[in-house]
Amino acid sequence: MGTRAGPIGIGALQFAKVAGAKVIVSELCEEKLHFCQRELNLDGAVNAKGDIQAELAHLTNNEFPSVIIDCTGNVKAMESSFYNLAHGGTIVFVSIVKSDIQFNDPEFHKRETTLMGSRNATKDDFEQVVDCLKNGLVKGEAIVTHRAKFDDMVEVFPNWAKADSGVIKAVVEFD
Repeated sequence: MGTRAGPIGIGALQFAKVAGAKVIVSELCEEKLHFCQRELNLDGAVNAKGDIQAELAHLTNNEFPSVIIDCTGNVKAMESSFYNLAHGGTIVFVSIVKSDIQFNDPEFHKRETTLMGSRNATKDDFEQVVDCLKNGLVKGEAIVTHRAKFDDMVEVFPNWAKADSGVIKAVVEFD
């Protein structure tokens, strides 16, 4: 399974591990890649600035992921999923973009791809999340990488907003 290291992607990574999947993350930010490797016990990490397909081939012995869960909200990343998937694999688009997603139909068919969209959760899904958090199977607090007092937000927010800040989830604390 492959995904990206934002808060939603990290949630997907952790629940895939709970389900027994071999999990590989793909991410542009080196700091987030290191965070995931250090905190989440993943099976691999791919720097999305490099040759993703070659890295995935190496990490999967040329089998490629059987499931790709894309949480990026990035059209290019979503479109590249079709080329990085195992034969008979499934792509799940979690994020919603206000654009068209295009893919090569012969590539889609030759891989016998299943394409899914995910948006809503059921009561059972929420109960599983709560159980996993209570039992320590997923690390909810681990994704909080930055904290600041409300009174300090004018100073810290510009740095948090930078693409290379390493922010996964920031918390503003009120006294």
